[in-house]
Amino acid sequence: MAFSMTAYKSTYELLAAEGFSPEQRLMTRARISTSEKGKRYVLVTNGVEESVVYAVDGNIVKEGQRCDKLVLVKRSAKDAVPEHWTETFVELTLIP
Repeated sequence: MAFSMTAYKSTYELLAAEGFSPEQRLMTRARISTSEKGKRYVLVTNGVEESVVYAVDGNIVKEGQRCDKLVLVKRSAKDAVPEHWTETFVELTLIP
């Protein structure tokens, strides 16, 4: 995947600019839950941060090393510069 050389404030801004649609839109939520093939990942926040979830495997990354989901949680106040985000890459695998 080739991204443009534009400077972005965040991974969220980059993905939006490149045309990737989130699996769960940017909104405030206290509990972020995502699943695939019967496996679930849950992240609990303090309920005031905005978060967004992207499907990675086969969507953003189509070959090579990849994961199932990307969870982004905005940690900075609205309109703060620079923006601060927590980025969590999730691989939903069954552990034997």
